[in-house]
Amino acid sequence: FSLRAGGRLEGAWYAIDYKSGSKSDNFTTSLLNVVPYLSATYTPKVGHTLSVAYTERLSRPGIHSMSPFMDEATILSRKYGNPNLKSGISHSIELKYASIANKWSAMASFQSMLSNNLVSQYTFTDDEGYLNQTYANHGHVRGYKLQATFSYRPSAKFNLSATIVGGYTKFSMPQEGILNSGWAMMQNLSATIALWKGARVTLTEYASLPSPSMNMKYDRWIVTTSVRLGQSLLKDKMEIALLIHNPHQKYGIYESSTQAPTHNLWQCNTQIARSIRLSISYNFGNHRVRVRQANRKVYNDENIGSSQQGANTGMK
Repeated sequence: FSLRAGGRLEGAWYAIDYKSGSKSDNFTTSLLNVVPYLSATYTPKVGHTLSVAYTERLSRPGIHSMSPFMDEATILSRKYGNPNLKSGISHSIELKYASIANKWSAMASFQSMLSNNLVSQYTFTDDEGYLNQTYANHGHVRGYKLQATFSYRPSAKFNLSATIVGGYTKFSMPQEGILNSGWAMMQNLSATIALWKGARVTLTEYASLPSPSMNMKYDRWIVTTSVRLGQSLLKDKMEIALLIHNPHQKYGIYESSTQAPTHNLWQCNTQIARSIRLSISYNFGNHRVRVRQANRKVYNDENIGSSQQGANTGMK
């Protein structure tokens, strides 16, 4: 049994100084947050681990979402930021069980997340008939997620892995009268098979129903498939690979709907999904030499510019 507790201090400073135009659009601001962390891990026997963890996650606003500059390039539309934004804080609790054996491994987890000041983009129509798009710390989010992964490797010639994720997220902005909720699902299946010396084929299938956001829902599943055939040559220094992406469909269709107190919007985008790629790579030097390095993962959410970040916070 082990118990860990800690925290970190994060700060950010923003400034915009326009060389031309209105000086009222210039601004400076700073953000400072203390992020705590607490976890407990129990190992009943070798290969089995049960853990619970609490942490806070920050969703810092991007500088464009804080800039007061008003973009009126589109007729009857105004886009501008909010220089008074603060870091959105999400509280996350995760319960996880993992098991590892010689030929297989499995993991199952449950995560709960809540936030009462998420940085969210919202739209509204003013008295002059303009459609305004801006940001506020008014986002309330409640999210719940279940995830399970499984990997099976009976030999060096075959590897199978599968992941399934399901979750429910509820969004609200009481000040703007916005309420939205929905389910999200993701499923991934991958298999790698050794054919002959130096040759491997990888089959991948992915399907997802993306998470909703503050005032947007996705109305269609996204399904992709791929086949990759690779051949290693010259003592594994060279590889020739053929990748076929989405052989089952030529076009991908993406549908979404946006609901706001003043308007509804439905969007449908179609793009080419099928592709074939041939790659040739060569590794110079001794690829068996490994350089040890410290991997430091930083959750930097400064690119947040819409409520989709809130969806991702609740459903990753």
